Amino acid sequence: MALTSPNPMHRAPAPGPRNSTERDEMALGKQTESDDTYVRSVLRAWKAELRDNGASALRDLLNRKASLASLSNADPDDALSVVFHLDGYDPEVARGLDLGCASLCDEYLTTLLRRKDEGVEFEIPRLRHLLIIIRRLLPENTVVDFHRRFSLWNGFFENFVVEPCLDLRREYYTVLAFSQHIAAKHGLAPRKLMPLWLDVCGESGDAGRYDRSYLRVGILGLTRLPLGDDPYATADIALQGLTRWAVAQRPSEEEFDTQWTLFKDKFTHDPEFWVNRVHQAIAEAERNISERVGNEATFPNAQWWRVDVGIPVGARPPNCRENVPSDVDPV
Repeated sequence: MALTSPNPMHRAPAPGPRNSTERDEMALGKQTESDDTYVRSVLRAWKAELRDNGASALRDLLNRKASLASLSNADPDDALSVVFHLDGYDPEVARGLDLGCASLCDEYLTTLLRRKDEGVEFEIPRLRHLLIIIRRLLPENTVVDFHRRFSLWNGFFENFVVEPCLDLRREYYTVLAFSQHIAAKHGLAPRKLMPLWLDVCGESGDAGRYDRSYLRVGILGLTRLPLGDDPYATADIALQGLTRWAVAQRPSEEEFDTQWTLFKDKFTHDPEFWVNRVHQAIAEAERNISERVGNEATFPNAQWWRVDVGIPVGARPPNCRENVPSDVDPV
């Protein structure tokens, strides 16, 4: 029998799925790819709306009416973060977000306290979500306005300290803490909020004006002060905040240990870094207490703190505070 060359037009069919499981997996892969394309198209459409009409887009988001496909049930700040970063940073979208946040904040400022209807109870959680959005994405002009008009905004948010889990003043302070570098870039004094953070630290607890949860906000504010390139300055100032809290609130040893551990975890310094600094902070606190009460005095946890950082018994404290500014009031 003569051999013939294979017809190039007649090729073996491509191998198909061998069983029903492979067929299902192939179909699911096509469906998943199709779904992903659809979701991205929906999110891109809403991102364009955020760019063109930020206030309307944000209002729909806060009211759970935004068309966000699979993100519709996510928390507003999580959903917005995904959309905002989809396809990379877009300055026009950032501008739309900024304008929208500023517009809604002003709207709440002028209307929320005047409302007497039952719907106002739903607006407070929405405003909280808006503040979380602002804290996560830091729209520039919105946060600068929060700093510039501190007295106005602080007075407004103080009206909505509802309970520890719904405290709009604490959310506002957290936005301020995270955005201090932006405010400084716009000409505000880098240490403008330092007295606020020190006061918040000292007053956080049962014996103070703020809930105990405010301590982390006060420490956060001190650690994020825009103090330039000095790697030690924020640690020194933040330590004053922790000391104020220990003196004023007199926490249990267990609570102090917890907060001291959390405090150290914010920095990358070796244990030796803290010895002289803690020694100085304790000595100054005890000196100021003695001046107030007229005799030798200390505060709970002072001795425990000395032992924890390894201060030798009977050691004299350092004589200077190189990095703590002169406008810090005594503990």
